[in-house]
Amino acid sequence: MRDHAAYWDKHLHEGTAIVFGLVADPKGAWGVGIVRAVDEATIRAFEASDPAIRSKRGFRYEVLPMLRAVFNE
Repeated sequence: MRDHAAYWDKHLHEGTAIVFGLVADPKGAWGVGIVRAVDEATIRAFEASDPAIRSKRGFRYEVLPMLRAVFNE
């Protein structure tokens, strides 16, 4: 998980990842990340390079497009 967090932190500093972190779900631990991508192929390449996915320990991504983002700068 250390490598997974470092992977996301690197992409946060590069501007690909916008925000990421753990979710306090009483059903079990998981995380959420929001990334900038031009298409799903870009996201799938991002996913394939993630150390958690590469570990082959059953981790997975769920990819959902955000149709409109509202934020405060």
